[in-house]
Amino acid sequence: MERGDGWRRTEAWTWIEAYDVDAAFRLDALSLVMVLLAAGIGALVPLRCTA
Repeated sequence: MERGDGWRRTEAWTWIEAYDVDAAFRLDALSLVMVLLAAGIGALVPLRCTA
């Protein structure tokens, strides 16, 4: 994790080695908030549907 203006986490790996295709994901503070918000709403929907 790098520290500077804010924090961000980057993960990268080779996905399809034969074609030299890489996959990478980056998560910063705003992205983390949005992921948690979407996950929270996504978890509440099935609970509400079964009630």
